[in-house]
Amino acid sequence: MIIFVEKNRMDTLGFIVYIMREESRMAKTVIFAGHAKFPQGMAANKLFDALAVTAEVDLKYGVIIRFTSTLASLNTQRYIENIMVGHSLLDGLDPVLEEIRKGYHGKAQQAIIAAIKDLYSQFMNYYENAKK
Repeated sequence: MIIFVEKNRMDTLGFIVYIMREESRMAKTVIFAGHAKFPQGMAANKLFDALAVTAEVDLKYGVIIRFTSTLASLNTQRYIENIMVGHSLLDGLDPVLEEIRKGYHGKAQQAIIAAIKDLYSQFMNYYENAKK
């Protein structure tokens, strides 16, 4: 939700009265999810059956506004989030996947890439159907 503060009117003592108006993001963004299996022997296996990634995406430009994952390490979650946030899915996945391949060297690398590809597939299905 986005809050806008607007100057509304003057009150009886001459003070400017401000009102707050809420504008819903619902029509402007959509959340997409992707999933992939974790490799055996990871700590995350004890918490989750599969890796899940979610992205809140601006529909006009395809830009990822928020990104989350079920990775066990907060450090890794933030690292992947920093790569993903601000990227437009309309530009494809090559730049972000290359950055993940170069910068993340853990057991979950292939699961992260597979989950992001699944998310991208969900986005493209939605995007193509929305154009019809």
